Amino acid sequence: MLNVTHTLDRMEISTTSVSRAIQETREILSGSTDLCKAAANFIRKLLSLEVKFDNPDVAQTTATAVVEAAVRANGEIGDEEALLKSALARAEAFVNKPENGWMFAKPEAEVAPQETRAVEDTDLKVVVKSDGKIKRGGKQQIAEALFKKYVTESATPCDNVCFVRILQKEAGMTLAGARTYAHDCRKAAGLTGK
Repeated sequence: MLNVTHTLDRMEISTTSVSRAIQETREILSGSTDLCKAAANFIRKLLSLEVKFDNPDVAQTTATAVVEAAVRANGEIGDEEALLKSALARAEAFVNKPENGWMFAKPEAEVAPQETRAVEDTDLKVVVKSDGKIKRGGKQQIAEALFKKYVTESATPCDNVCFVRILQKEAGMTLAGARTYAHDCRKAAGLTGK
């Protein structure tokens, strides 16, 4: 018979409350970068048995099941291997149960950084879609930045025809689109009718 009470005390895990012991075990394991190794080391310290895990959720659940069984038995373990086998089977069944899937949901992979395109001779960068087109709102930003550069802040402001050509070249706009954005910029600046 193996008594793990002193080992649990050294690991600062409650020997009187099952729920507290489980929570303390989770806290110990959650600080690890490799949950599989951490759970295997935890079980080795507690039961002196070697175990290897491939699934971090099964690893953590097995470790907590071992602690739960030990605390429920007041630290007295008759057969360590049977306890570990039972805890492992319980953990695998629990983790693989479809209705428990929400407990083990992982965050989605990080979104790849968005590709941006700098507007020539300005400090403006706009987000570009995967097909190379400028995302919604980007053309308006480009038009405003170019209008500011070539019309309102230029020593020799360009006329509407010139500005439309700049929009076609810099923002890849159609003639109709460039004319619309040019008109909107002139209207916002109070230059319509000139």
